[in-house]
Amino acid sequence: MRDDFTSKTRSGVEARAGFRCSFTDCGRLTAGPSEESPDEIARCGVAAHICAAAEGGPRYSKEMTPEVRSHIDNATWLCASHARQIDDDTARYTVEALRQMKSVRETAVAAEFRNLLQNPGFGRDLIQLGTGILFTGQYSSIAETEWVFHIQHFLMGDPQSIATFVGSFSGVAQDDRYILSAELGDGRQLLGAPIFSREGNVSILRCPVSPRERRKRAQELGSTMAVSPETNDIFIKDGQIARVSGLEALPQLLRSNLSLQQGEWFMDAKSGARTAEYFSTYEGSPWLARIMKLELIRQTSIPYPSRLKESAQLPLPCVDRVRDLVIQDVKPVDGWIPVRLDLDVHGVGSWTTEISVLIELKRSRGSK
Repeated sequence: MRDDFTSKTRSGVEARAGFRCSFTDCGRLTAGPSEESPDEIARCGVAAHICAAAEGGPRYSKEMTPEVRSHIDNATWLCASHARQIDDDTARYTVEALRQMKSVRETAVAAEFRNLLQNPGFGRDLIQLGTGILFTGQYSSIAETEWVFHIQHFLMGDPQSIATFVGSFSGVAQDDRYILSAELGDGRQLLGAPIFSREGNVSILRCPVSPRERRKRAQELGSTMAVSPETNDIFIKDGQIARVSGLEALPQLLRSNLSLQQGEWFMDAKSGARTAEYFSTYEGSPWLARIMKLELIRQTSIPYPSRLKESAQLPLPCVDRVRDLVIQDVKPVDGWIPVRLDLDVHGVGSWTTEISVLIELKRSRGSK
């Protein structure tokens, strides 16, 4: 029995390493275009276990639980040759040495990424297609019925993933048919299967999109019981259960939607957000805030067909655009992280708020 990494964990550790080997003084690029086909990607990277996945393997720790052994904390990204080298010489490449290599590499990538963000010429977008395809790129045209993107690099998925998504589009759930753009701060449902093509050295994704969903004015948000941001409980005000409505209810609505994780509510398993999943996979990565921004964009632009309502509705119906999501402290306190949201709100205009988002890390870090 092996405690292997999931594909999401492998994608996460690859992105955190900047798609380069973490071995000291290597830094080899581990992915690039393949000469076999215009749609193929050549890879030479490995998500290597720091402590082995199975008993008898290099640096195996019997004190680790299967969850800890298969967690991203126990993964380091290496080129294929250095992945073999660290397992052939465990006396030299100890757990501490490998963790140090990983930390040095990720710190360097984080610094490089911050410099890119501070550079006015940095215009690379982060785009999500459905639930499992995430890539950097730029839009080439935005029209009422079609969004077109140039793909630069995959963080999740690959060209084959897009081919699978296109080929099985008729079987994809309605609420999973979407395209989201961090740069645009908006998303659209797909009216049909995307067209994936290549012109010269440029990979192009053409997405037939539905019209923009209608938003409601924030002032029209209905009355609901107020929840204390400190205790997460309802409370009494002036002898009655406190209530909020209109714009005053929006921070609470944002907080509850981003904090309810998919699969947690027994009444409707697909409702809620994937923020905890993304935090677990990309914690410490410079991509984390932008990926969480995409999840907020999904909540504000893609209608969800709830089992409890007659028609599909936007979970966050009054947000016109998500301009920014900033994580103010990446270390959770009692499971919560503070974020600042910069939004365009229907009926209000530019609007900023600070909320806390519940991140339930359903794992034990245990012994390492």
